[in-house]
Amino acid sequence: MALYITDDTMTLKIDDRVVATARFSKHDAANENGAWIVSTHPARLFTRDQMMTALTWAASMVVLDASRRGQRVPLLAAWSLAAGIATTVGANLAHGLGHGAVGVLVSA
Repeated sequence: MALYITDDTMTLKIDDRVVATARFSKHDAANENGAWIVSTHPARLFTRDQMMTALTWAASMVVLDASRRGQRVPLLAAWSLAAGIATTVGANLAHGLGHGAVGVLVSA
C-alpha cells in the first residue's frame, strides 16, 4: 500500500492499483473555502479487504480535513470510519479464531 500526496491531490495505491483518489476543489459551491472530493475506484478492486481499506482511508481523510479546518466531522464520514475499523477488527478476530482463544487475543 502506498499513499502519494501532492499540493492538491492524494492517491492511495494497493498492489500498484489506484483504489482511491482525493482532490482539493477551491470552487466547491457548498463550502467557500473549498473541499476535498474523494472518489474510490471499485472496478479496480479485487477483494473486499481492499475496498474496506480504500473506504476507511477516504473517511479518515474527510475526518482529518474537517478537524484541520475546525469544522464538525460529517456524520457519514464518522460512520464509515467506524464501520471500517469494526470490519477490520472483526476480520482479524475471525482469522485468529482457528488458533483458539490465544489466537483471537493476539489477532485483536
